[in-house]
Order: sequence, then C-alpha cells, then structure tokens
Amino acid sequence: MRNSKLFLRISILFFLFFTSCVSSPDLKLAEYAMKNGDLKTAHQHYVKVLQQNPSNKAAMDALVQIRPQLTQKARQEAEANLQSSGVITAPLLKSSLAILQAASEFDPDGSLLNRDVQQYQADISQIASENLDRAQQVRRLLEAQQFIDAQKTLNMINQTDPDFAGLPQLRSKFITGYGAFLEKTVLNAYRVGKTKEARAAMNQWLSLNFPPAEQDRLKASVKTYEIDILKKQSQRLAQKKQYYKAFIELNQSPYKTDVSDTLLKIRRDGARFYLDQARKQFRLGNVSRALRRLKAKNWILSSRVCLKCIGIEETRSLHGCKNILRSRPLTRPKTALMSAPSFQMH
Repeated sequence: MRNSKLFLRISILFFLFFTSCVSSPDLKLAEYAMKNGDLKTAHQHYVKVLQQNPSNKAAMDALVQIRPQLTQKARQEAEANLQSSGVITAPLLKSSLAILQAASEFDPDGSLLNRDVQQYQADISQIASENLDRAQQVRRLLEAQQFIDAQKTLNMINQTDPDFAGLPQLRSKFITGYGAFLEKTVLNAYRVGKTKEARAAMNQWLSLNFPPAEQDRLKASVKTYEIDILKKQSQRLAQKKQYYKAFIELNQSPYKTDVSDTLLKIRRDGARFYLDQARKQFRLGNVSRALRRLKAKNWILSSRVCLKCIGIEETRSLHGCKNILRSRPLTRPKTALMSAPSFQMH
C-alpha cells in the first residue's frame, strides 16, 4: 500500500517536471509575438500555456511584464477619446469606459483598471443627475414662458447627453409652447402695424420646422397682411411720384401675382407721369432732359407697354417726340443715356 502511494507521488512529480521542461506550441507562438511587439497575441498564448501548465514560470513572468503595458495603453486610449472634443459628454465617457472594460482581460484581479473604471462610471452618473435637474428647470421655464432660457437649457442637455431619455419630450413641449407664443406675436404685430417685428417673429417660428401643413396655415394668414402692406406702400410711393421704386417693390414681391391690378396701375400712372415730364422739357427746349424722362425706367420706350398702359394717342405722341430726338443732336448724349437705369417690363 505504501509502495503504491509512493509510486503515485513520484509519477506526479515526474509529470510536472516533464511538462515544465517541454516547450509547448503556444509558448513558442507567445515568444514569437513578443519579439514582434504584438502584446495582445502574446498575452493570449501565454494564458493558454498557463491553462495547460499553471506552474510555467516563463509564462507567468511574461504576463507580469505584459499586463501593465496593455492596461496602460487602454488607459491612454480612453483618455485620448475623452479629450477628442472640447466638451466632456456622456457618449464620450461611455465609449472611454468601454475601452477600459474591453481591456479587463489583461487585469484579472482589477488592480490596474478598477480605479479608472469607477471614475468614468461616477462621471457618467454625475452628468445624468445634472441633466435631470436641467430637465426640471426647462419645465419651469416653459410654464413661465421664458422660452429663450428654456432653449439654452435644452441645448445644454443635448450637448452633454444627446441620448438623454426625456429629451425628445422636452423638445416637443418646447416647440409647441414657443410656436404658439410666436404665432400670437406674429399676428398681433401685423395688426398694430409692426411689420419688422412680425417678420422677425415669423422667421423664428419657421425655424422651429413645423410640418408643411402647419406652415401653410400660418403663411396664409400672413399673406393677407403682407399684401395689404404692399398695396399701401405702393400707394404712398405713387403719391410721392416714386413710381419706379413702387414698381420694383411690387415686381420683386413673392405676392406679385396677387397684386397684379396694383402693379398695372403703377405702370400706367408711371408711364403717363414720365411722358408728361418729357413733354414739359420739350416745350422748354431741354432735349437732353426730355430724353432722360423718356428713357426713365425703360417702360416708356416700349410701344407694347405704352399701348397697354396709356393708350394709342399718347403712344403716338411719344413716337413724335422720338422722331424729334432723332432729327436734333443732343448736347450731352452720353450723360443722358447713362442716367437712366436699365429696366425690363413683362
């Protein structure tokens, strides 16, 4: 009995001695990876060596050397990722934490990475707590209709954590509340004649990107006010005999087709006005000035426009003036021609 036990012990010792002396394929692969600087691959093979032979001193010594290098590299990558932006955000913290967690295989007992992991987790929790407070602040600001401050706070939440759970609902509530406020501002400003304020508020309302149907609804209301303003402005300019300026404002307006009657009247009255001015200058013998009046705004020299706006008789009178101009030299033809701006009527 004693001899059998002794034999078993000797066999075990012999086996351990034999396996420690024989070099395994994984050990050779690990040493080759080490020579080539591939620490991760070397680590994998040394771990396999120890699984086969836990007492392999070469593998144990190598892992003691490799693991601090691999964990240090992971810490550096995590820090570089965190500093890749000017603002520390929850997504960056989470991605840096993932880098450290992926390196946990190089730190089985947690002695090398646990402190960093816990710090990242604490920072993520802090941002989440701060954004919960900001969300409450946004709700209070919306109730008080302090929309600018609410928007700033929302932007801070979005900047630090775009994936914040309550962010979509807060945005929706902000857009609804601020949109209603701006719509009232737009319509009230138009009613009291504060056009600039109304247009500025309308641009802010459009920036909220409401659905097309909602935008069309408010644009239809605004259109009525804008057309009324456009007509009144053209009437004021016509009273001051500033027909060209009135025409430009009407012709360049997005509501041009809705003020076609007003536009035609400005053309007709302007044509008659400049023709009358030209006649007066002809009577006084100021041919160059007459030409400038005829040339003014280009619509007067168009037979088609004249026939449409001022009638056949006045158009014939205009062509009579043109014939006189052809038969008489101008005192300063270049100045007269250059003084009139180019203007094309449709």
